[in-house]
Amino acid sequence: IAAALVGIVLERLIVRRFYGQLLSSLVVTWGISLIMSQGALLLFGPLIQSVPTPFGSFSYGDYSYSIYRLVMVAATLAHGLVPLCVPQLRTITLGGAVTGLGIEAASFRNGCPHESVSAMDVLTGDGRVVRATADGEHHDLFFGFPNSYGTLGYALRLDIELEPVRRFVSLRHVGFDDAAALAATMADITATRQFDGVPVDYMDATLFEPREIFLTLGSYSDLGQPSDYTGQQIYYRSIRERGADVLTIHDYLWRWDTDWFWCSKNVHAQHPLVRRLLGRKRLNSITYQGIMRWNRRWGVTRTFDRLRGRNAETVIQDVDIPLDRAAE
Repeated sequence: IAAALVGIVLERLIVRRFYGQLLSSLVVTWGISLIMSQGALLLFGPLIQSVPTPFGSFSYGDYSYSIYRLVMVAATLAHGLVPLCVPQLRTITLGGAVTGLGIEAASFRNGCPHESVSAMDVLTGDGRVVRATADGEHHDLFFGFPNSYGTLGYALRLDIELEPVRRFVSLRHVGFDDAAALAATMADITATRQFDGVPVDYMDATLFEPREIFLTLGSYSDLGQPSDYTGQQIYYRSIRERGADVLTIHDYLWRWDTDWFWCSKNVHAQHPLVRRLLGRKRLNSITYQGIMRWNRRWGVTRTFDRLRGRNAETVIQDVDIPLDRAAE
């Protein structure tokens, strides 16, 4: 009865103000749930003992990480090394990138994540753990595992190649108004590994409009005053606004994570006040995925869609297009 009364009060005083505002209602109800859960924690204390993640945690500079989640990147960075192809969202593990066939900013020179793997321990559907290598007994599993999306087994361990990095990444945002010219430039950089005489270590492009495309080129550096896009500033907007930039190697690898590329706007996380309320620790893809999972569990947007007579479905689609067809 008490829960029903609280629900009625919240609906009358707060929720009904956001009828017809799908995203606002999602953020408001999520915020209410955070306030209530934290209030219960302050009032009653922790009723459930937490279970630490495997292997504990460690710190790198001002950041703290769960080894279970981020061991491959953050631990290797402490030694000036990174995997050849780093997934650019914290929610993507290297194993997930291998089985899902990721493509990242270093792929033009290092290939996809699975191409740096020399061996893998895989839990197969019949309960066995097998070690797959290119020339071993399970070589068919080794070559079939990439892009299998878990249908062939679960990766328990990967042996991968690492490469050295430097403290900073200097960025150049080069504008194009023609997709064919962009594709030709990317092909030339792939072949020569340089642009205007400067070595290129990372390369990706962002399309804002059909005739407003930016090619972002990253080069290792030991000098520079790095920008910070983990708080109030937003990385993807800087691509339009700045011709050149500098990031620490850590912030470069996770540059797209703070705003989940640009999808943070779907939960109003690009509003300055919301960013302050969330804080740096919650401005990341882990938070946004948590919101979306919470929404799927409780069906908030689904309920509002039904009330509005809509049958909507969220779809995120990645496509792989050969460079010689990209201009089309």
